[in-house]
Amino acid sequence: KIVEVSLEDVGLSSSALDRSVDPCDDFYQFACGGWIAKTEIPADKSRWSRSFAEIAERNEKTLRDILEKAAQNPQADEVSAKIGPFYAACMDEEAIEKAKLSPIQPLLDKAKRIKTPKDVVLLTAELHKRKIFPLFDISAEQDFKDATRVIARLDQNGLGLPDRDYYLRTDENSKELRRKYEEHVRKMFELAGMKPKQAGEAAINVIAVETKLAEASKTRVERRDPVGIYNKVDREGLPKLAGNFDWDLYFQTLGFGDIRDVNVTAPAFFERIGTLLGELKPQQWQDYFQWQILHGTAPLLPKAFVDENFAFESALTGA
Repeated sequence: KIVEVSLEDVGLSSSALDRSVDPCDDFYQFACGGWIAKTEIPADKSRWSRSFAEIAERNEKTLRDILEKAAQNPQADEVSAKIGPFYAACMDEEAIEKAKLSPIQPLLDKAKRIKTPKDVVLLTAELHKRKIFPLFDISAEQDFKDATRVIARLDQNGLGLPDRDYYLRTDENSKELRRKYEEHVRKMFELAGMKPKQAGEAAINVIAVETKLAEASKTRVERRDPVGIYNKVDREGLPKLAGNFDWDLYFQTLGFGDIRDVNVTAPAFFERIGTLLGELKPQQWQDYFQWQILHGTAPLLPKAFVDENFAFESALTGA
């Protein structure tokens, strides 16, 4: 028995087709041409696809519905009692505006007090616990050569721009983008309470520190090499990479003092971190860490910060 089904019956859409095209000549246009012709990229996005983008959007709407119902009725069940108030607090823009920078002020104050390499290590670990990643980041991964074991992964990070090349290219577009980035950092510092002159000097310091990190970072091509990004060392081997960075203090502050095996994706990058601890002035560290805190929390701060953050994202992505 033959059963006829439509595209809609299997979750597809006949309106996405371009039947004016022979699928034997251009199957992509035949399958997607109708959708391309009638679809605009949403204004707040830099790209849009019929597959993952639309699926993600649909999932977000479903999640939002779940969260809003939980916020309206947190007594419904044990899960609602947790996620409802959490979501409601995040969406309380009036309270966010009233709080200003008070939720992150203790972190900013610690950044302003940096004087020694020990201060850098302590604040790095505290920020990493909060998913803000100055200098580098840490995560868990399966050992490339023993999939039965999970080890720590230390990876290059700490840049405000998306990639090392944004700092190092010499074409005019890249120079202009760096100028806009410096202006963005300055504006964010001013929003955080710095005087214009101080904010300008701090922005210059941030660019200088991040450029030094970019110079030591692996390229995107190098990071595609699974052999090159696997450099397993034990705890005793870490000081040989970045001797000025107190790894025992870092892991203890992080709350994982018993970590032994670590994959270091970019050994030269971590060696550079070690030398920077002895090269950079306290003021440079103070400005860099204040920026990393502001940059890492910008979407959660009052509207002026959110708007400025999105304005620079627009310059980067076209969104």
